[in-house]
Amino acid sequence: MLAVLLGVYLTEYPTKEFLLVLLAFIGIGISVFKPNLPLFMLFLFIPLETITLLPSQTLTKLIGLFLGCLVFAQFMVTKKIFLPKGRKKFWILTFGFVAALSLLVSIDISITQKYLITLWLLIVMYFVLTFIIRDIKTLNLAILCLLVGGFLSIVLNSVMGLGWARYAPSAEDVRRGGLWGNANSFASILLVLMPLALLQFFRFRTVLMKVLALGFFAVFLVGFFNTYSRGGFVALAAVLMFSVFKFNILKKRSNKIKIFAYAMLVAIIGVAIFSSVSEKYTARIGTLQSADDRSIKLRTHSLLSSLEIFLDHPLLGVGLKAASREAEGAAHNMYVEVLSGTGIVGFIPFMAILYFSWRELKSVQNFCRLRGKENSLNYQYAVALELGFVAYLVSALFLSIDLDKMNWLLIALSSVLLSVSKNMETVSYRNETKRPDSHRYATIGRG
Repeated sequence: MLAVLLGVYLTEYPTKEFLLVLLAFIGIGISVFKPNLPLFMLFLFIPLETITLLPSQTLTKLIGLFLGCLVFAQFMVTKKIFLPKGRKKFWILTFGFVAALSLLVSIDISITQKYLITLWLLIVMYFVLTFIIRDIKTLNLAILCLLVGGFLSIVLNSVMGLGWARYAPSAEDVRRGGLWGNANSFASILLVLMPLALLQFFRFRTVLMKVLALGFFAVFLVGFFNTYSRGGFVALAAVLMFSVFKFNILKKRSNKIKIFAYAMLVAIIGVAIFSSVSEKYTARIGTLQSADDRSIKLRTHSLLSSLEIFLDHPLLGVGLKAASREAEGAAHNMYVEVLSGTGIVGFIPFMAILYFSWRELKSVQNFCRLRGKENSLNYQYAVALELGFVAYLVSALFLSIDLDKMNWLLIALSSVLLSVSKNMETVSYRNETKRPDSHRYATIGRG
C-alpha cells in the first residue's frame, strides 16, 4: 500500500497504471493464502474515505469490489454461499428494488442513477461481510483495523494537514473532518468509534494495551470536538443519557463499583480535553439557539422543501437523492431524505432495516445474558455497537447519511455479530454432546 501511494504521488499516469496492475496481481496472490487481509484493509480505509487511487474511485470501493470478486470465486469453486438468516435481508433487497423503481419517476435521472449504483454496492458489501466474517476473532481484528483507521484519519488531518478542514466563524477556529470528507458526518463516525475504543480498554489485560486503547479514545474525543458539530453534540448528549439507563441493569455491586471507577477515569479525560476547546465549542453550540444563523436557515429551508416534495409525491418520491435539486440542497435529515427520494414505499423497508439491525444487537445481548455470558466479547460488542448505533441514528436527524459506508457497516455488523454468536453456540453444543462411537472407530481402524 505504501508503494501504491508513493507511486501515485511521484509518477506519471502510464507508470501509475503499470504499478497498480503489478501490485494488484501481487495482492491477488497474497489474498489466496490470506483471504482476510483485504477484509482488514477495507475496515482500515473506511475512515480514510478521501484516499483515491484512480480518478473518482476511492480505495475502499476498489477493495470492496475485490472482496466481492473473492466471494464470487469461492462460490464458483464450492457451489456454497452463506446468507444471513432473518427478515432483514428481505427488507434490504426490497429497499434496493424500490430505489431502482424510483428511477422511473426521478426528476433528475443522472443523480438517481449515480446514487443507485452506490446503494447497490453497499448492499453487496452487506452480503459480502456477512459471508466472510464467520467468527469472533475475525470480527475483532476487523474492528481493531477500523479503530486504527479512525486514529490515522484524525492524526493525518490534524498533524499533516491532509483531508477536510474549513474555517467556522461561529467557533473562530478550523473545523476538521479527518480524511472522511465532512466534519458533521465524521463526528457521527467518531461517536461509533468511541464506544468501541472503550470496549478494547475494558478487554485488554496488560497495562500497555489499556493505555493504548485509552489513547485511541482520547484521540477520537479530540477529533470529535475539533469537528465542532452541533448535531454531533446533540447525539453525544442523547447517547450519554441512553448509557445511564443501559448500564443500570448491572445488579452486582462489584460491577457497579468497577464501572463507576472507569467512568470517572473517562470523565476526567473528557473534561481535560474539553477544557481546551470549551469556549469555542460552547460558542458554536450556542448558535443552535440563534434564529439568524445562516447555516440553520439553509438547513431549515432544505428540510421543509424536502417535506413538501414528499407530500406532493408520497408514494414513490421523486427519485433516490433527486429531491436535493428541487429543495436546493440535501434535506440534512436521513429520514426525510429517504421519504422525499423513495416515498413511503421506500421509507418502510428502510426503517425496517434499521429496526432489525437494532433488534439483532438486542438479540445478541439477550442470547448471551440467558447463558450467563455477559463477560463474553460477543455481548460487549453488542453493547458497544448499540451505543454507537443509537448515536448514529440521532445524528442522522441532522445529516443525510442514508448512503454512508458507516451506516451500512453498522447494518452489516449487527447481522454478523448475531450470526457469529449463534455459530459459536452451535459449535459448543456439538462439542458437548459429541460421544465416541467405539464400533465406528473400530471399523475405520480395520479399513
